[in-house]
Amino acid sequence: MNQTSDKQKHKDAPLEKRIKSLLAELIGVEPEDVTLEDSLADDLHMGAAELTDFVLLLQENDMDIEAADLNLAELETVSDLVEAIASELEIT
Repeated sequence: MNQTSDKQKHKDAPLEKRIKSLLAELIGVEPEDVTLEDSLADDLHMGAAELTDFVLLLQENDMDIEAADLNLAELETVSDLVEAIASELEIT
């Protein structure tokens, strides 16, 4: 069998796509329903606890990142989140 695990699919995708897919998984929507313009709080209904859970999900998917590194309180949109993670992981 040549099935790829969900974890491997997330790992091989470009960062933006990986983040949107993991966000969708966490909040229970389809990845195509998550846009860069979405507000984390208003559109995706993510508070501090959900953002912390998201960081744990990132860690489970082999991204070496800590919640303290992202300054979660200042992130407003999915785009902000992608940029913060890319900066922390030094991906441009």
